[in-house]
Amino acid sequence: MDGVEIQAQFIENLIAGTRLKRPEVARFGEGAALLIAGIILIFLVPRLSPSIGSALFVGMALIFLAVGYGAFANARLLLDPVIPTFSIALIFLTLQLGNLVEADRNRRVLSANLQNQRLQNARMTGELNAAREMQKSILPNPDSIENLPSNVDVHAVLEPAKEVGGDFYDLFMIDDHRFFFLIADVSGKGVPASLFMAMSKALCKSTVMNENGSVADLIGTANHQISMDNPKSMFVTAVAGILDTQTGEVQFCNAGHDTPYRCRQGSAPEPLESEGGLPLGIMEGFTYPTEHQKLQPGDALVLITDGVNEAITVEDTAYGTDRVLNYLNNITPDTSAKAISNGLHDDVISFVGDNEQFDDITIVVIRYLSSGGD
Repeated sequence: MDGVEIQAQFIENLIAGTRLKRPEVARFGEGAALLIAGIILIFLVPRLSPSIGSALFVGMALIFLAVGYGAFANARLLLDPVIPTFSIALIFLTLQLGNLVEADRNRRVLSANLQNQRLQNARMTGELNAAREMQKSILPNPDSIENLPSNVDVHAVLEPAKEVGGDFYDLFMIDDHRFFFLIADVSGKGVPASLFMAMSKALCKSTVMNENGSVADLIGTANHQISMDNPKSMFVTAVAGILDTQTGEVQFCNAGHDTPYRCRQGSAPEPLESEGGLPLGIMEGFTYPTEHQKLQPGDALVLITDGVNEAITVEDTAYGTDRVLNYLNNITPDTSAKAISNGLHDDVISFVGDNEQFDDITIVVIRYLSSGGD
């Protein structure tokens, strides 16, 4: 463009009053705008997601550019949008870099915590597996009870839960014609319950093998020994009994446990209601009553823990006592103890379906086949 033309335009702008202006307050306005925008970014960006924080920055930059262009086009004012825009861009990038550093640090911390949690879970899984193995290893094999007369058919099933509980049973001959049976459930879960179960079973068996008396006297002695050294106030519910294999006479004692059932040919299953007493380990010196029953040839005693009737589906429907009675009502006189216990166990598992098992399932079945065993 020729110099003369430039001079002519300058003179024209002076006469028309259309020349550009930059007021003294412009720099203060630009500084104030930058300060406000910076404070907003510093306060909000760390609290917003990256996408929203980026949108906020872009919005502010567009506002600066729009205000600068509008002032130039409409009022012939020269406002500088470049410095504020670059300044807030520097602030935004610094904040984003800080967020990335913080996120990386948090990720490293979470990764370390996750690794520690996995190690703890693996250690706990190992302890629970050891507790389950302990629980199974101290239980007698019902298929090989020493000196068991041929007129008695016995079987037991114990299915430990994922979180180890304290169910246990014991089956052995006291002498040549008296058969002792016990089913019990320790309060609590996990390794402490498993250890308390092992101690309780050992004390009960030691008491029965070393002392004479009624089953209530034996349970009373075991209760005294369990209660003496019980700082955690744990307890054991139990049903213990002695079957005279020659006569079918049964004396039993219920220490706060689920009611056992008698299955008799030609009649519905019968719950053996009893006066009962407190669970073992709650009160020293408690006097337990002895209950008496007589089994006829073909009768069966069925003992369970609460893991059977309290097994629930994913819809929180419990298996319940009615289903136990219904199953027992459908067994035939020639059904073996093994078939009864395994069948009831399978029926509970089928009822529960895919729901997690929260408690041990324990079933003991004793069939009295005939009087006068060998």
